[in-house]
Amino acid sequence: MKIGDHIIEGGCRTAIIAELGTLHLHKNSKHLEDVVQDCINAGADFVKIQMINWRTAWWSNEIQLKRYKEIEWSIEKWNAFFNLSQHFSKPVFPSVFDEWYLSTGLVDMYPAIKVANKVVSMPYLSNRILASGKPVIVSLSMSDRVKPWRVPNVKIQFVQTQYPTEDKDLILPCFGEVYHGLSIHSENLRAMAASIMMGAQTLEVHVQGKDASGPDTKFALTLKQLERLVKIRDKITSPI
Repeated sequence: MKIGDHIIEGGCRTAIIAELGTLHLHKNSKHLEDVVQDCINAGADFVKIQMINWRTAWWSNEIQLKRYKEIEWSIEKWNAFFNLSQHFSKPVFPSVFDEWYLSTGLVDMYPAIKVANKVVSMPYLSNRILASGKPVIVSLSMSDRVKPWRVPNVKIQFVQTQYPTEDKDLILPCFGEVYHGLSIHSENLRAMAASIMMGAQTLEVHVQGKDASGPDTKFALTLKQLERLVKIRDKITSPI
């Protein structure tokens, strides 16, 4: 599978996805643009943003719902951001949580689409994303069916749904035929290094830049930690 100029396949260097989520949507778009660039400067291969419509965020409790309302961006604002994102040196793509964000003009600018584990249980939205023709990365837990996602142009990441996942509970799958990569809700660099050594094609980690705000800050890597992870990856995958 190819996203931008980056090939994601077995035998290739593990692709590091910096997951900014919703940690930087509380300020203006310039702030988000700056943090995206910081992630790229730290060595991330891709940067991922979450696009959530609070009206259809069925998993939300009262506190989450209030936060989603406060940080919601309009379609016009997202359109301006993804138009600008074409100029970044690395691909920036969304995790889409509502069909609202699959409007024709907007989806045309996505280099790929992420299907979060919550969206796996939303078959209509999942099918629309698969039908978009874009490269897709999906996060599946051990209880999710794999077969519907074993189709061309899709990479499957293993994920544990605990936020955060404690060190004692961390599980690393066998990477290969079923799981191609890992989405991890932890700042455990040793587990990340182990996944790279085990052959993960993708490694999605939560990252926080300056002035991040949100619950994921409890386990999101700092930019310095992201930079260190990239160096670990490069050391593991460099020729002897």
